[in-house]
Amino acid sequence: MDVLNEAEHVWAYGIGPGAALADQFALSLRRAGKASDAWTATGFRLADDLLRLQPAHAVVVIAPLRLFREIGIVLDHAHRTGAHSVLLTEATDEAKDTRAGTVLPLPDSTEGAANELLAPLALLHALVLQLVTAQHASAVDHYQRLNTLRTEITGTELDLSRLPEP
Repeated sequence: MDVLNEAEHVWAYGIGPGAALADQFALSLRRAGKASDAWTATGFRLADDLLRLQPAHAVVVIAPLRLFREIGIVLDHAHRTGAHSVLLTEATDEAKDTRAGTVLPLPDSTEGAANELLAPLALLHALVLQLVTAQHASAVDHYQRLNTLRTEITGTELDLSRLPEP
C-alpha cells in the first residue's frame, strides 16, 4: 500500500484485542526501518496521542469486530488533519459511515473457529512485507543493524541466516 510507504510516520491504533495487533504492527514496521508507533489509549488520554498526527503521516486503525466511538474519532481527526487513514474491520456496514481513506474488509470470524485477530494479523504482516519489498535495500540495512545491536546485547553471535547485502 503506497500510502504507508510514502508516509513519514505510521501510527497503528487498536483497542481491546486490537491493541496487541497495533503494538505488533508498529514494532514490525520499525524493524523494517519505518518510523511507526502504536496508540492504544481510550477516553481523554487518546487526545494526547492524536495531537501528534501530522498531514504527512498515516494511521492504520485495527477494529476487528466493531467500531467503538474512539475509532470514529481517530478517523475523523486523520481526515481533518489531512493524514491518510486505513481501517481494518469486519464491520464493513459501519465502516461506510466513517471517514476512513481506505477500508480493508476482514472476513467474518464470528461464525467459524477462527479467532477475530487471525485475519488482521495476516493482513498486517502482508502490509509489512509489501513495505519491505518496496524499500528492500533500506529494510535489509535496518535489519542488519538491529541484529548487530542484538549481538552486542547478548554478547554472542546470533544464530541467524545472513541477509543479502543492500
